[in-house]
Amino acid sequence: MCTDGMEMDEISGIAADGTELPRKPVVHAPTDGPLCVACRELDKSFFDMKCDSCQSLLYDEATTVSELFAILRQWIPQTQQNILVIIEQVHTYINVKKL
Repeated sequence: MCTDGMEMDEISGIAADGTELPRKPVVHAPTDGPLCVACRELDKSFFDMKCDSCQSLLYDEATTVSELFAILRQWIPQTQQNILVIIEQVHTYINVKKL
């Protein structure tokens, strides 16, 4: 059993749902969260979930897991209210990049 409660075949590294799991832990270096140009010009220091341009960065394939974790670390009400959206993006990134 994996730590997240998923069944896993120890030999193949395949979860019960068919998802291939990484053989080694993956480390994502700390970084700053992404900010759109408009928010930078306004000297905002936090990722703004209400800003359309910031939201487009959230869904951008170029946004890294490190940047998504940086958004989560901001732990402001907007982040707390949208935590599932950010977690889904981390999940999508990991599945697409096969980390």
